[in-house]
Amino acid sequence: MKQTKYKAVRTGQFDSKAEAKRHAELLLLEKAGIIHGLSVHPWFELQPAFKSKSGGYYRAIGYEADFTYYEKHNGESRVVIEDVKGFPTPAFKIKEKLFRFKFPDAELRIVGTLKGKSWKKGHAR
Repeated sequence: MKQTKYKAVRTGQFDSKAEAKRHAELLLLEKAGIIHGLSVHPWFELQPAFKSKSGGYYRAIGYEADFTYYEKHNGESRVVIEDVKGFPTPAFKIKEKLFRFKFPDAELRIVGTLKGKSWKKGHAR
């Protein structure tokens, strides 16, 4: 198994053991009927590609979350976007801000593996 830049060990299609473990948990929740529509590695466009006045081309900025799924909330299904993080990288902090700006009504949950103040397991920021 190959280690990533941040010492996480890739496990199959997942970037870390923690992400693979969370996927197994979500599959159990889906089987129990608590959530539905589980999707792995959904992609969101945060800023479209564009061409500058000087002719330079800039690629789109995207964010690939770990999971999306639907859960019942007050009798209605709502979409949840979830990311498993050991700690927030500088790139993630920027993408999180862009995501929350572009999708203000989306439920973005950061599931942390550290015991730090903002990264407790299941803590939604």
